[in-house]
Amino acid sequence: VRDEFKSYPKYPVGHTSISKFVLPEKYAVVNIGHTIKAKEWPAAETNKVIDFLISKGVTPVFLGKNDIQDHGSAKIKDDPLMHANFAVGVNLKKGVNLLNKTSLIETMEILAKAQVFVGIDGGLLHMAACTDIPIVVGFTFVEPMHILPYRDGVMGKGMSVVEPDESLKCRGCQSKWAHLYNVDFRSCWYDDYECTKQMTGEKFIDKLRTLV
Repeated sequence: VRDEFKSYPKYPVGHTSISKFVLPEKYAVVNIGHTIKAKEWPAAETNKVIDFLISKGVTPVFLGKNDIQDHGSAKIKDDPLMHANFAVGVNLKKGVNLLNKTSLIETMEILAKAQVFVGIDGGLLHMAACTDIPIVVGFTFVEPMHILPYRDGVMGKGMSVVEPDESLKCRGCQSKWAHLYNVDFRSCWYDDYECTKQMTGEKFIDKLRTLV
């Protein structure tokens, strides 16, 4: 399939009202959710980004759901990989906490009007990619080239990527070692999750400096 046909659909801004959330004029959506430990953003590093955004007059907004009661399927309720967990220790009081408070369409509208989306690869990234906002996203166990969204026929358009250090030879392990059958890369091969530890606040802030 040619690149021009790979683009994510564009969300129609203004499709729904989000006035009830009383959002500030300038805000950034910060993703603190993860479905697997290999995508968990350490709270201490997230808090560095939160403080940086606030120093630039940009309010962090936290979106996502981990309320599995919203899903009627018993299968989903019994499967921990089918719903999100939120990182413990994030300074939620420094921003607007909308966790478990928005519908899917309200989440899209909030994303579409944000200054920037920042966080680790996950569902919110791909929702944000249906808008035109800048994105700063971290990848741990998958190579960015294998999962970056397409916008307007261009892979990763308007997106800045954060990766583990090149010295970490196992970074992007699933992409590099996919020939190892019966290996679940959602769990760390070495059980140290070093790639997530290298999702440092400084790396994200370096990308954010030109965006906020």
